[in-house]
Amino acid sequence: MKTKLKTASAVGALLAALSLSPQAQAVDTLVQFSTTGTGTGVDDGALGNYDITGINEFDWQSSGDLLISDNLSGTGSFADGVLVDSLAIWAATAVVGDTVTFDIAAQARLNDMLDALGNSVAPATLDTNGTVDGDAGFEITATLTGTESATLIAPGILQFNTISGTYSFFYDESPDSVVETGAGFTDGTDFLSGSLLSVNGTFQFGAGGNNNLVNSVDAYLSSFIQSDPQSLQPLSGTTFDTLVSLVSLNEASADDLGDTVAGRVVVAGDLVRKADANSEFSATPVPEPGTLILLGSGLLGLAGLRRRATARVA
Repeated sequence: MKTKLKTASAVGALLAALSLSPQAQAVDTLVQFSTTGTGTGVDDGALGNYDITGINEFDWQSSGDLLISDNLSGTGSFADGVLVDSLAIWAATAVVGDTVTFDIAAQARLNDMLDALGNSVAPATLDTNGTVDGDAGFEITATLTGTESATLIAPGILQFNTISGTYSFFYDESPDSVVETGAGFTDGTDFLSGSLLSVNGTFQFGAGGNNNLVNSVDAYLSSFIQSDPQSLQPLSGTTFDTLVSLVSLNEASADDLGDTVAGRVVVAGDLVRKADANSEFSATPVPEPGTLILLGSGLLGLAGLRRRATARVA
């Protein structure tokens, strides 16, 4: 028996807005990748055994999920002057000037590697199906966990203030991710990881918006990934940006009680939304389609918002 989480559509639109949807402008180089983990690092511009070069973007599948915890964080979650720890209460009573601080977790599976013109350079051995079909090759997954804050600056408009947390990219030569449950997204070799440095921008309910999320590269395995062969700068200490668009009209994948998102178990009251993302590694971003229209449904007003969870027997 599985219990399906349900939410009122208006609250779903609000909480979907409480998400990261960054756009890129940070890193000064394309990257190269070794599909066998045998890269030899930056060496006078030589290929160094990286069989995929000129990568501008990791394009993640639209089947990714982003979880927003119902339990609000710290002392920043005020609704009409009252400190609250429930996302439902904040959504129902927030007025202009109110702030909310919430925990997030996200996961995705890589769909493609794109060059600066948006053309695919992914190898045939990149598995995009996880356990489905038993394809040979390898898969790449990503996870993110953090804490984010936002302020209601006008009716229906949120301004994103701060974000902190970490991310990891995993290489797994035994594809086993399952989007319906969240299993298999945190195993394999962690070849790129770092911190979430900043987020900024606004979101307007019913219209969409853009935000910038900057990620630092704190650790990486040069046997898998390195800067472009024409650059002698290692990746350590650089940054890159990730664009995440939430799709509110489509049901999320791992949103049953007991499923996991980035290793975090989904519990009653959590909100999970389908997420489509891409990570940009150069200074010239390739826009993700639909960036300006993140949500298709409008918001009828904060005063009347209510959230409910109902049970479904599968």
